[in-house]
Amino acid sequence: MIIVSGFVRSGTSMMMRALNYGGLQIVSDEIRISDRNNKHGYFELEKIGKKIQENPSYLDKFNPNQCVKVISFFLENIKNIQNHSVIFMRRSMENVYASMEDMTGKKLSSEEKTSFNEHVSKVKRKLREYDNFVVVGFEEMLRNPKQELEKILNLIPDNFDVENAARAVDVSISRHSS
Repeated sequence: MIIVSGFVRSGTSMMMRALNYGGLQIVSDEIRISDRNNKHGYFELEKIGKKIQENPSYLDKFNPNQCVKVISFFLENIKNIQNHSVIFMRRSMENVYASMEDMTGKKLSSEEKTSFNEHVSKVKRKLREYDNFVVVGFEEMLRNPKQELEKILNLIPDNFDVENAARAVDVSISRHSS
């Protein structure tokens, strides 16, 4: 199973769309449809975090070449995560916060930001223990999608179409990027 993860608003939906354009099968129930915050859709399974918490082996039922989005908060609950490939989306936390605040209409406190920063650092430290892990930059993906997508080639099937995947990256999506 190929897991696309990252913090909220880090570009996981953009990566899922690119993987789909590149020819990979994504696991999505399409319950959460596109909106002004994700104009191309969310590409996720509703309640996947809860399903993983209830059954840490939940992802084992899927085909190894399928892709699923799992927000970083739920990665620690996945049993045998080392048996899966993880693409972790990294985005400037200031841009994440701006996007979150724009989406929710609420200002984040400094305590929340500190907690979120610590969470992302902890998750990245843990994932570095595994071989099947790569970090892809959100801002870098907008500037040079083909180069960023080439980072994941050792984690995915050989028939992946990088050129087509790169065309799926819509640079107009980011209102909060530097």
